[in-house]
Amino acid sequence: MSQTGDTTPQTLLGCRASVDAILRRGRGSSVDPNEILNEAFRSSCAQVVPSAATDRPSREAAVYMKLLKVCSQQCTQEVAPRIRPDDEAGLMVVVQMPLDNGKWEDGVFIGMKDRAILGWSTGTFRVKRFAIEIPYDQVMDVKEVDRRAASSTQREAVTLEIQLRNGSQLIRTRSPDEGANIDFLVSGVLTGGITYN
Repeated sequence: MSQTGDTTPQTLLGCRASVDAILRRGRGSSVDPNEILNEAFRSSCAQVVPSAATDRPSREAAVYMKLLKVCSQQCTQEVAPRIRPDDEAGLMVVVQMPLDNGKWEDGVFIGMKDRAILGWSTGTFRVKRFAIEIPYDQVMDVKEVDRRAASSTQREAVTLEIQLRNGSQLIRTRSPDEGANIDFLVSGVLTGGITYN
């Protein structure tokens, strides 16, 4: 993953043209997914790492914002068409999605008012992008199924199983050293403990 560019919360998606092209091909111009995603990015950075909202964000906040920005940019093509006209910005955090080969790939969790959108991509040369929606009324429970302690090179990893009416979905979270527990936020959004109007 190349991680270049501005990391301020005001500049999330440097791919305005691709979002506009998706809208022209898809549903017209009734909703601006870029604006909704940018607002979710700004509010979530401040919610997850509070110093992100200051004039001088900490190093930890800058690293987290950069990772969230990169993951969001990689997923925009699949996530943008899923944004509806009545959607409002909610929680946007970095999560990891399980792959068939047993590895985990960085992606984004976007909590809207009635559903979560998960987006991720795989590959370097043959990039494949994915997105799924999880309606909150389909979530039966969210359980922690694994917790791996932090090491000198990795943050603590918490694997959550989202139990749905018709199956389940695993995701892994890694919370920044400073700020909120992402596993708690994701679980709260999915089970209705944290809402966005």
